[in-house]
Amino acid sequence: MSNFDIETVRSQFPALANDQVFFDNAGGSQTLGTVIEAIRDYLSRTNVQLGASYKTGKLSMERYDAGFAAGAKYVNAEVPEIAFGASTTQLLRNVSFTLEFDEGDEIVVSSIDHEANIAPWVDLAARQKLVLKWWTPPLTSSDDASNTSINAQLSPSNLTPLLTSRTRLVSCTHVSNILGNIHPIASIAAAVRAGPSPNALVVVDGVSYAPHRPIDVRALGVDVYAFSWYKVR
Repeated sequence: MSNFDIETVRSQFPALANDQVFFDNAGGSQTLGTVIEAIRDYLSRTNVQLGASYKTGKLSMERYDAGFAAGAKYVNAEVPEIAFGASTTQLLRNVSFTLEFDEGDEIVVSSIDHEANIAPWVDLAARQKLVLKWWTPPLTSSDDASNTSINAQLSPSNLTPLLTSRTRLVSCTHVSNILGNIHPIASIAAAVRAGPSPNALVVVDGVSYAPHRPIDVRALGVDVYAFSWYKVR
């Protein structure tokens, strides 16, 4: 971008005006000044009971609805498909408590995922006596004169052998938060749909992907896609 001015961009983030460098990425990204002001304005002027019939209540509901509409637009989804919560970890845990499978049904869990997309399914398998299958891609390495890199790629080819007629759920990450690999989610979802249990749920952790690339859940063809808004600015 020829007109890109890094100082202009930095000036939009109040925290960056301080004499401090923020490297705690796990804590989320720094917040735009316009976002801070929007939150302040909402809490100052319209922080009332949602659904009320008086003027301020209606304005509050309009702003609330606009938030859901913006979220839906951001990921190319419908408004009723959007759910906001405390974090990806909590949201995926909540999803796991809405599901009910039969004893002996199978769920496939990627072993290279963040714990947010592992623990809920391990717990679900234990509670409902399900068969837990670990999806572990083969490790490959490449060497050159300057460095050695390790790669572990989730793919339809290493998923398909795990799928059976009793598969009910497949979980994986869009981007490995350890290795940084971008996994072919659309192809993975297509492999599930073409497999012996085409109605199995595909659940994706997009936390490490969302801050860096546009998201189109329609194109991905997944059932659940979760990420953390506080890491996307």
